[in-house]
Amino acid sequence: MLLRLLTVRRKFDEGDVFTLYFFGDQHRHHKNAAKGEMARDRDEIAGDPHGICFLMGDSHECISKKDPRYDELQVDWSLIDPEDFRYLSDAIVADRTEFFSPLASQLEVDLGGNHDGRYAKYAETDIRLRSLERMGKAGAWIPGQSSALVRVIFTDKHRHACTLFLNLHHGTRTAKHKATLLNAYADKLCTHWDGVDFLARGHCHHRGLEDRLKMSANANHSRLGDKRVAAVLTGGYLKSYREDGESYAEDMDLDPLDIGMTRIRVYPTRSGASWESIL
Repeated sequence: MLLRLLTVRRKFDEGDVFTLYFFGDQHRHHKNAAKGEMARDRDEIAGDPHGICFLMGDSHECISKKDPRYDELQVDWSLIDPEDFRYLSDAIVADRTEFFSPLASQLEVDLGGNHDGRYAKYAETDIRLRSLERMGKAGAWIPGQSSALVRVIFTDKHRHACTLFLNLHHGTRTAKHKATLLNAYADKLCTHWDGVDFLARGHCHHRGLEDRLKMSANANHSRLGDKRVAAVLTGGYLKSYREDGESYAEDMDLDPLDIGMTRIRVYPTRSGASWESIL
């Protein structure tokens, strides 16, 4: 797959605060999905006029009866009628459209995950693109499991601008400890992605951030200084270590999984943008 380059533009006045929302791994239709928490976080994004949302993949479990991973005991039958399971793609598109439509104004990127990506191959339909077209947001679609390199440009009324660069991918790695992943991704960011401020990955369901300082020039290339960059794990919504059933985390002997999304508050000014993480 090819890396997609995108530009997001926002106007700001002095004192405005923007929030980058990394919202993914909801795994709707799985019985262990934390529906209350994901709806709460969706509503937070939808209610933020300065929010910028990146969907990080695997919004739905996307496991049909033809899939060897299928287990009827793991399906949330409150979200899908057993009779509708024959038309799983249509049910997912309808649910996905209804669930994400409230945050359409904030949505800028919709990444593919391993679950929806695998489903698209054998079902020969792209549930993400179909739902985005219904929402009028087809431009946010990232094909397959491609990466997105996103440039976010903040501009004031005097045409002063500051920019943040993000490298986004659903992710492919898991580890028992989130520190292992954060360290690996921070090394990757500092070694291979010069100029990128945030390297964000999902898939692992851990939520966290590790920042580092890199030597960098200022916007006018007149002096050197430290630039703060960060590797981001974007969280998820599958509950782990439950008394009443199996869980992926328990099967893989992982640390308890985090429930929720990662947020980054951004403070743009005419001389640059500062930020802080909100976990």
